[in-house]
Amino acid sequence: RQDPKTKFILAQASTIDDNLLQPLVGQSTVPITVVKEQANEVIAVSDLILVASGTATLQAAVVGTPMVLCYRTTAKTFWIASFVLRFVVRVQWIGLVNLVAGRTVVPELVQSAATGQRLYDEAMRILEDPVAYDAMKQDLATVRAALGEPGASNRAAEKVLAVCRA
Repeated sequence: RQDPKTKFILAQASTIDDNLLQPLVGQSTVPITVVKEQANEVIAVSDLILVASGTATLQAAVVGTPMVLCYRTTAKTFWIASFVLRFVVRVQWIGLVNLVAGRTVVPELVQSAATGQRLYDEAMRILEDPVAYDAMKQDLATVRAALGEPGASNRAAEKVLAVCRA
């Protein structure tokens, strides 16, 4: 049963076709508001996000929004990626937030673990436990600090120009 205060917002990327998304949203048993090309705004107004692995995890960390990361792909792609990540690159996580932190800050539900029930369980665990929620927000602030101040591209360009001038 859905809490009447709970709202579901889906940030639709510009690369996702309406014809693909609308039938899925229409089948939902809960109302979902679809917002196009405003991921930062959706992240900012959310208490918690369910997010696919990628740069959106860093966007959420910068804003400070707790999250559950999920990722599913084909078995072949997963096998290749697992091999590369575990034996060539040697990382324990797929989430950029966890990679930057060097530890598990946000739960990662990958492949068979990325089920609706597991997403629900992790989301509710975080939302219903104020200690876990606050700890994740503090950990995300640490990740944000590790990323440095905004303007990294300008600082990098200035350094390159300084080397060129020398």
